[in-house]
Amino acid sequence: MPNNLKQIRTKAVLSKAVLPGKADVTVLTISRIECGRDCQRGTKWKIIQTLGLKFAEEGKVFQKCQMIRNKSVFGVVKRAYGH
Repeated sequence: MPNNLKQIRTKAVLSKAVLPGKADVTVLTISRIECGRDCQRGTKWKIIQTLGLKFAEEGKVFQKCQMIRNKSVFGVVKRAYGH
């Protein structure tokens, strides 16, 4: 999931070691998010609050992406393998 966490974190002068402590998340979580992995809504909320933003500003940090429904994916796989 694309995001701007690293850019916003560096503008706020927060290191990858400091942000997790303030947001009550792990360094690994921050690393994963900055590499494009998704996270739980509660984790997003903690990070957004720590950066001094409102939850309505979530889009500044975490870009929304369109999710593919599992049903559709399984339907395509079944047809591809003749099931």
